[in-house]
Amino acid sequence: MQAGTTGINTLRIYNPVKQSKEKDKDAIFIKKWLPELKDIPLKFIHEPWLLSSMDEILYNFKLGEDYPKPIVDFEKEHRYARDQLWSIKNSHESKFQSRSILLKHARKTNKKRKGN
Repeated sequence: MQAGTTGINTLRIYNPVKQSKEKDKDAIFIKKWLPELKDIPLKFIHEPWLLSSMDEILYNFKLGEDYPKPIVDFEKEHRYARDQLWSIKNSHESKFQSRSILLKHARKTNKKRKGN
């Protein structure tokens, strides 16, 4: 359901930086498993590629040497993935599959309310 593949939920494309900031706000996981980032201030630790060249000197850190440069432009790839996924989700085949899934797996509710 999280991936939006069942046809009954909205599509979800998670932002890894946003998730990192929300789930590891104090960077405990990052500092433990990415020791090359342990001395980077919290302000930049989730996005070390935002450090200025002056910051790199200050923290004795060189992006591309001490830690890899980003290999994916998340915003660009997010837009591409969103467009691709919505084109599939809006297709006739997907809508047909959604109905089949709902009929098979969704809870049937009694439309009559108590007291009526």
